[in-house]
Amino acid sequence: MNKPVTKETRVKTEVPFLSVNFIQKFIYLIFLMAFYLPVLLVLAKAFLTRNAFANLGQFVTSPLFVHTLSFSAQEAFLSAGLSLLLALPGAYFFGRYQFPGKKIMRSIMVLPFMFPGILVVLGMIIFYGNNGIFNHLVQGMPWLNWKFNHLYGFWGIVLANVIYNFTFCLRMLGESWQRIDPKLMEASKLLGAGPYSTWKRITLPLLMPTMAYLFGLVFLYSFLSFTVVLVLGGYLYKTFEVLIYIEYNQKLNFNQATVIATVQTLILAFFLSIQTYLSRRSRHLGDYSPDLPKLSRRRHPVLWSLLISYLILAAFSLMR
Repeated sequence: MNKPVTKETRVKTEVPFLSVNFIQKFIYLIFLMAFYLPVLLVLAKAFLTRNAFANLGQFVTSPLFVHTLSFSAQEAFLSAGLSLLLALPGAYFFGRYQFPGKKIMRSIMVLPFMFPGILVVLGMIIFYGNNGIFNHLVQGMPWLNWKFNHLYGFWGIVLANVIYNFTFCLRMLGESWQRIDPKLMEASKLLGAGPYSTWKRITLPLLMPTMAYLFGLVFLYSFLSFTVVLVLGGYLYKTFEVLIYIEYNQKLNFNQATVIATVQTLILAFFLSIQTYLSRRSRHLGDYSPDLPKLSRRRHPVLWSLLISYLILAAFSLMR
């Protein structure tokens, strides 16, 4: 007598190499080979030579490595710090008040990350260049004998990174500020604490994980900057990305470019481990979403004026 075909018997009679699990693993293996096999072949070709590790040690101890690491760390540190500093006042308004156009502004803030890097740099040159729109506006003020001519250099690179990243910091920091329970501030006020003491003891500690996470994220973006540094700094200012490009494309020194890429990968692995730790801490605020008070022009004329001034400043960064 034939047994009824059940799910268990059907699984037993399946061909092993046609199972869904096997097909998924096979597809993953193909993608891994397509993406990582070329990189592994280049690394193997560079490090299987006789003087590979000697070249690696020579580069790490060279003044070029020290200068590149120093410049990359300095401009990334300043870019991250200034981005957070500019985003903090706007995050207060976006996190504590409701005002017209807030949702649209939050959506516009992600636009810089959707544009190609070269388009952002060209916009910077058109707006802040020596003959750009900004200098033409300044020249129209006869009493102001000044011209912005620092775009091509260290501070121009920092400025480009700040304008590129601070709107993202503004959005993320404002959302974190909004998730802070206002009852904590009310309890602090009832206990006799002033605004500065409440900010120092309650608001700032709760925002610190998000600020640290954003600092690390912007630091990584700026540390890996290629287009901004290459266009605004030329060959005088070099990150590791620019250095790899010079060795590979200009000098045709493929082995040296691979060595530099390996060193950069090790440095990034260290920073990414710190970034992963900070990202875990930034999720501890929860999903609290209170009804925010409306920012009225009649009730809060000073705050309203400050908000308009800040939005004009933010518009300059998006109109570059």
